[in-house]
Amino acid sequence: FRLFDSITTYLKNVSASKPLVLILEDLHWADASSLALLEHVVGDMTASSLLIIGTYRDIEAPFNHPLTRTVGSLVRHQGFHSL
Repeated sequence: FRLFDSITTYLKNVSASKPLVLILEDLHWADASSLALLEHVVGDMTASSLLIIGTYRDIEAPFNHPLTRTVGSLVRHQGFHSL
């Protein structure tokens, strides 16, 4: 939790002075702990100037893939958009 909170605080501080875009490619290759970090960051960034763009191949992430659960969690956050 401390690591996740430290990363979230860092991103908040950086995006406080100027907008920040974080691009995460190939999320279908991410492990469960990295996806948990993404959920933690997104859950605590509603009032920040941070834009997170994540890309993945849906054919590479079957129904039982950890990314499926993460995307299901992320869609509930305000500001989430899917293309």
